[in-house]
Amino acid sequence: MNILAFNSSHRGRNGHSHFLIEKIFQGARKHGVECEEVILRDYNIKPCLACGMCHTKQHWLKCIQTDDLEKIYQKFQKADIIIFSSPAYVFGISSRLKMLLERLLYSTADVHNIQMSKSGLFFHHIDHSVFSKPFVLLVCCDNLEEETPKNVISYFKTYSRFMDAPMLGALVRKSGELSGYGKKPSAYQNYPVLEKIYQAYETIGEEIALTKSISKRTQKLANKPLITVPFFNLLKRIPQFRQKFLEKAREVQQKTSQ
Repeated sequence: MNILAFNSSHRGRNGHSHFLIEKIFQGARKHGVECEEVILRDYNIKPCLACGMCHTKQHWLKCIQTDDLEKIYQKFQKADIIIFSSPAYVFGISSRLKMLLERLLYSTADVHNIQMSKSGLFFHHIDHSVFSKPFVLLVCCDNLEEETPKNVISYFKTYSRFMDAPMLGALVRKSGELSGYGKKPSAYQNYPVLEKIYQAYETIGEEIALTKSISKRTQKLANKPLITVPFFNLLKRIPQFRQKFLEKAREVQQKTSQ
């Protein structure tokens, strides 16, 4: 089995996404799985020109631009399971990942050949041997709000339906700054649950290797918040509580940045 992770963080190897991907890989490698991380920041991917040349006889399903797209596509083709990893940037997926998917999908699909997905959605032809592979979504953000990663999750739920690609799980790691992005030992002391969370990521790698699935229990633990405030979404609407939450958040942020 081969797992391919697309890391679309602008921070590349220095980000939380890379740290978490490596945790998954640690679990998967215990069972002989080949793992590779494609750090998009390290590749030259140009934006789609919408020139339509990839749908002409001269360049049929082949982009005319010269960059690293074909190199990445070959890795995509060989993989058995995909990890789409994206921070929540301005409430959406990373521009690097969006650019890659736009180029890959448009240049390898016969857009004039209308078909229907298994979920009953009208779409055009796609290369099902590539885009219908099972995938895992990994979303990182510093914010603790439930609203922050919603668009990213929604995007890949839609991708799953149109591509006939099973989404094995949605891993959402909020409060990245508080956790020190996996690099600050003091964070483990401040938030003891971190150790269990990161162990869950390794377990996810093992589950994928052994069953090609992720259990609900493990996903729930991997997504466990660092700070649990009962009725948080309700309480923060009350002015006096909202002000206290804001003051506490600023205090925590100041300590973290020191």
